[in-house]
Amino acid sequence: MKKLEDSALPCVLENKKGDCLGLSLLCLALGERLGLPFYAVAVPKHIFVRYDDGKKRINIETTDEGREYEDSHYEEMFMLHPTYRNYNFYLRNLVKREVIGLFLNNLGGAYYEKGMYDQAIARYKKAIEINPNYAEAHYNLGSVYGDREMFDEAIGKHRKAIETNPNHAEAHGNLGVAYGAKGMLNEAISEFKETLEIDPNDAKAHYNLGVVYGEKGMFDEAIAELKEAIEINPEYTEAHYRLASAYGEKGVLNKVIAELKKTLEINPNYPEAHYNLGLTYGHKGMYDKAIPELKAALEANPNHAEAHFALGVVYDRKGMLDKAIGEYKKAVEVNPSYVEAHFNLGEAYGRKGMLDEAITEYEKVLEINPNDAKVHNNLAVVYYFTGEYSLAIKHCDKVIELGYRVHPEFLEDLEPYRGK
Repeated sequence: MKKLEDSALPCVLENKKGDCLGLSLLCLALGERLGLPFYAVAVPKHIFVRYDDGKKRINIETTDEGREYEDSHYEEMFMLHPTYRNYNFYLRNLVKREVIGLFLNNLGGAYYEKGMYDQAIARYKKAIEINPNYAEAHYNLGSVYGDREMFDEAIGKHRKAIETNPNHAEAHGNLGVAYGAKGMLNEAISEFKETLEIDPNDAKAHYNLGVVYGEKGMFDEAIAELKEAIEINPEYTEAHYRLASAYGEKGVLNKVIAELKKTLEINPNYPEAHYNLGLTYGHKGMYDKAIPELKAALEANPNHAEAHFALGVVYDRKGMLDKAIGEYKKAVEVNPSYVEAHFNLGEAYGRKGMLDEAITEYEKVLEINPNDAKVHNNLAVVYYFTGEYSLAIKHCDKVIELGYRVHPEFLEDLEPYRGK
């Protein structure tokens, strides 16, 4: 987390500690007071001080007790791509105005951490105006744009960061995220692979690559990447959760259950994990295990319409019809357009002999989907048993018109009432 006091010179003096920029600013201030030819020098994500009188040049690492390191040390440690020399920024003596640009970038980071995005954007833009080839400022601005879902702008900034520093793993990663958000999945995959070429142990890149593979229906590849993410970071909650989803797409329900349990071991208050674990138990007919999971999802989120519906289905299958009706009703209270919940509620009312209520629910389905053949068929049957034969015939004919089959015996039962 960026802390402004780590970079601001007055705070560094007061606290007797600082980050690489803050310590370098202190060294530069002392050098200016003493008339020494000190310069700030930037490398990716780091700043140090250089003594350069035109004859002798000494790099001073302010975060390591002032030790001297050659340029080659920084090139290797910070993975500077050979093309960095083309942009005349990294490992060059910076003038005072350029140092201000470095500080503005850090200031933007402090605003970003506080959620003050407009102020962060303004500082990053000014940092770029001063230092047009400063990859970190382009990356940081792109990251804010990404958080604000300004994906075209984010893509432009991350591309610029990569242009000036091709080994910027995070820029490749965030560019992949922006591409993914725009549905450019092949481009996203390419960027995540670039990230992993630079840093094979980037768990987030493995995770993001797994997610995109899943979106493309490449579930074996998704599983492999998500497992890599978990191997690097066993506590990666979202990776366990996504891995469960990928196993679900392949129908491997025991592994779905195992991964969702791991998800909940790490984060017991994960409503969607409880919900999906309840669903999976339900699919396996393990209704007594499904119920507490769905209840846990609803405890965390009482307005989870799908969890109410799923709990209603489980109660329904256990023959607990009154409880099923209660959950279906809650589902449609939360989401009045929930077609499946209205339909199941109509069927449940029908089985209890509450035919008027059943008709009401089926009619609500038809308001949303007028061509639901199954609902027309059910309404035909209900109206037949309420003695409203013309309505029964109307809905029966609609089923046939929609291209679906009506049971021959029911057609025979309706035949005497046609034309009346």
